[in-house]
Amino acid sequence: MSSPKMILVTVIMIVAALLPMVVVATVPPFSNYGRIAEGKKLWHQNGCIRCHGANAAGGNAVPPLINKNFRDTYKVMESYNDTSFKIREGSDPGWCAKKRYWDLPCMPSFKEHMTEDEIRMVIDFIRTLQK
Repeated sequence: MSSPKMILVTVIMIVAALLPMVVVATVPPFSNYGRIAEGKKLWHQNGCIRCHGANAAGGNAVPPLINKNFRDTYKVMESYNDTSFKIREGSDPGWCAKKRYWDLPCMPSFKEHMTEDEIRMVIDFIRTLQK
């Protein structure tokens, strides 16, 4: 028969073994909280909020950045490079001309407004909002 002390030690060992899995599951990859907070600040300062909304839920004919369809289509959860390129360079000029014809917003370039690291902080912030 196990003693109460032995049971307590076993429970503590199980919790200690599982705790890292819980922490890893709740923290976005390649991120830390300082970068996320800075990304949120940059999100507001650079006007991302005007088209994409405070919580990236979309609006003004701009798709949400937080739903499964966007995540699967643009791979924000997987690739910094593709997403940072889109933020840095903006939309293709030819494609933008067609969108403007229908009076839809076009993604501007932010290469003059944010460094690559700042763009990646914004991506870290977006990742925390995705479902």
